[in-house]
Amino acid sequence: MTPTLLTVKQVRESVPVSIHSLYRLAAAGEIEHYRIGGRLYFTPEGVSRFLRGHFFGAKRNLLEMKP
Repeated sequence: MTPTLLTVKQVRESVPVSIHSLYRLAAAGEIEHYRIGGRLYFTPEGVSRFLRGHFFGAKRNLLEMKP
């Protein structure tokens, strides 16, 4: 079974970061990705893990800091 892969533009539609930031995050290993033919692709699961770990985790930390 072939996994579903998303393009940078497809991920950008659902993740609140710039296309340039997606390339930087991939290069830093912050978001799971694949390079195929020089292009960058993401799995839906990898994007979900990134969102849970970076955006939802940050929001949770901010809420815990309230007095």
